[in-house]
Amino acid sequence: MEKLHTQSEAIKLLNGLGVEPKPAKIYLAALEIGRGTISELARASGIERTNLYDHLGSLIEAGLIKESRSGKRSIYIPSDPANLRHLMGDRQAKLDTLLPFLASQFQQHTNKSSVVYYQGHEGVLNLYEDYFKILKDLPKGVQFLVFSRNSEATEVFPELPSFIERRLKLKNHVSRGIFPASQQIRPGQKVNREDMTVRTRFNLQTTDEKRYIADKYMPISTVLVFDRYVVMIDWKTMFGSLTENPGLADTWAKLFDFTWDHLPSVK
Repeated sequence: MEKLHTQSEAIKLLNGLGVEPKPAKIYLAALEIGRGTISELARASGIERTNLYDHLGSLIEAGLIKESRSGKRSIYIPSDPANLRHLMGDRQAKLDTLLPFLASQFQQHTNKSSVVYYQGHEGVLNLYEDYFKILKDLPKGVQFLVFSRNSEATEVFPELPSFIERRLKLKNHVSRGIFPASQQIRPGQKVNREDMTVRTRFNLQTTDEKRYIADKYMPISTVLVFDRYVVMIDWKTMFGSLTENPGLADTWAKLFDFTWDHLPSVK
């Protein structure tokens, strides 16, 4: 059986991975309580509120904690400890001994939900970066489901083709997409299939499989479903969310499969 570390040992090892002692203590406290406000993190970590803000900034930048809003309050949510691999370099062995302890803390709260909201163009950029980090660390074979009007999306978010191109290079997931019928290539229609923006607008090789639905049933929003996550983006208002909830992800996946099964195959 792999060794489970004490908190003090975990702090030392996190320090060796580049996380300073106080941020390490805050991250461990966040894992212990699952999620919390500034006051709750202060109580759990034993660090004064006035000092927490500076340290939270470094943890958010490192991707170890996410900030969400609940009314007027900020809620801080710990990321999966597997994200620590991004800080490692040649410190793999240390992290491998530490992960079981961190995972034991994280697993206590896996049935809890979290949602992070993103506003504006910069916010949607951050949303795509956050979901991409999650997706690339998932095991091979995960289902990646897409509802999207890619043509309209690229008009307000020209970075979309580059994110799709990055996702296609991962090769760790099986993707299916449902797109509006108006974006299907017509017989004899010629388009530049080497241009990633054109490919995105016409859904050419952006998913492993695709089917088309009548435009009247297709909203302007994009919905991405993978593992226990749901990403939703309203392109009219440039407002998005990244939700971690196994139940909601399963609901969206079943809705996708029902729709998929009632649409004709595309050769």
